[in-house]
Amino acid sequence: MCLLNVEITTRSQTHKDNYTLRNTQITTHSQIHRHNYTLSNTQRLHTLKHTQR
Repeated sequence: MCLLNVEITTRSQTHKDNYTLRNTQITTHSQIHRHNYTLSNTQRLHTLKHTQR
């Protein structure tokens, strides 16, 4: 009985860890996207300035 409880706790802990990991990856991914978006916007502005001269 006690062993089963420990196993269940461990399993839920693993699920929690996986969930946290996945969330972290998603956050990192969106951060990268945001960064890329900002970068491309900056490049676009830069290009605009060059073409306006």
